[in-house]
Amino acid sequence: MWAVWGELVVVAPTEWYEFKAYRQDGSLARIVRRENDVRSPTQADLDGYRAAEAPEGELANFARNRLAAWNALPLAESFPAISAIEVDLLDNLWVREYNLPGEEGRALWTVFDADGLVLGFVETPPALVVYEIGDDYILGKVRDELGVEYVQVWGLDRSG
Repeated sequence: MWAVWGELVVVAPTEWYEFKAYRQDGSLARIVRRENDVRSPTQADLDGYRAAEAPEGELANFARNRLAAWNALPLAESFPAISAIEVDLLDNLWVREYNLPGEEGRALWTVFDADGLVLGFVETPPALVVYEIGDDYILGKVRDELGVEYVQVWGLDRSG
């Protein structure tokens, strides 16, 4: 993943909680790290994922073929540490932590200032796809059970 963070470009692998920020000339400006408990997927996690990805009806054959290809791949060594990065209009870096199986009901973001220090944590609705984070709002979209998209604006209190 990557994002423009002020005058820097941030590059982040998803496997661990580390970001490298580069200047325009390509030189490394900063490394930001945060402790993260790495958890390895279990067979139960894989079985649950397969069950969730197996629709019925017309798409069942397509899904079975896709699952057969996935079954040929080795199980990942660990779950990702992060699932998204965003930069707000104040040049703070927002990092969304990956939701492990069973944690789908939350979306936790860690917010870093321009120096890479943690400002705090923000929880958003889990299905919210964030498009913009302003001084006092978060703009995004959600989909209902029929796939209809809805734009939402959430208030954001930065006072503490």
